[in-house]
Amino acid sequence: MFKVIFIAALLGILIFFIVRRLGFVSSRPTTYLHASDWLEVRIDTRTLKRAVRQTLFSVGIGFVLLILILLVTAKFKIALLLLPISLYLIGQYFILFNHIKANRRQQIFFNPKSNEVEIQSSKGQKEFSFNLNRDVSNLREIRAVQKNNGLLLGYYEMKTMQGKLFISYLLEENEQNKLFFDRLQLFPREMETKLFPII
Repeated sequence: MFKVIFIAALLGILIFFIVRRLGFVSSRPTTYLHASDWLEVRIDTRTLKRAVRQTLFSVGIGFVLLILILLVTAKFKIALLLLPISLYLIGQYFILFNHIKANRRQQIFFNPKSNEVEIQSSKGQKEFSFNLNRDVSNLREIRAVQKNNGLLLGYYEMKTMQGKLFISYLLEENEQNKLFFDRLQLFPREMETKLFPII
């Protein structure tokens, strides 16, 4: 009985931190750089809410599984085989939060006419810029081993002479970013799968 109360308390604390941490994630309105030709590649509120909902569902299943494992292992030690699955599902929260945090650290602006990309810090200071046609030296795509509740987490790692850019799959979920990601699909890339694709 003590184990159940302890796990329920941990679950309550986790939900509190999830709501508190993700509560500050607000979607900025579409902003433009210099002129109307520049579009901000960003995550919209609807996409973010859907990703959070899908991830919390996986995390919830992981916690339910963890509680069942703790209750059953007292009699059946074989239930411990399910522990890695439970921890993997719970770990999805940390991957999602990592991707949201990485997205908030930078702003990506794209000019579809010239294929120019400008990266700014979250404070609006220019970090570097490059041209998609000329300056990309390498593109890697790192993705999770599987979808969880319909959500596939991963990212692109783009190397240019001016700097390295990490682009989360969450940005690809926003229909307004379709033009940018259509251009990315034209590049040859190295594909890699990871259990936890952390940026």
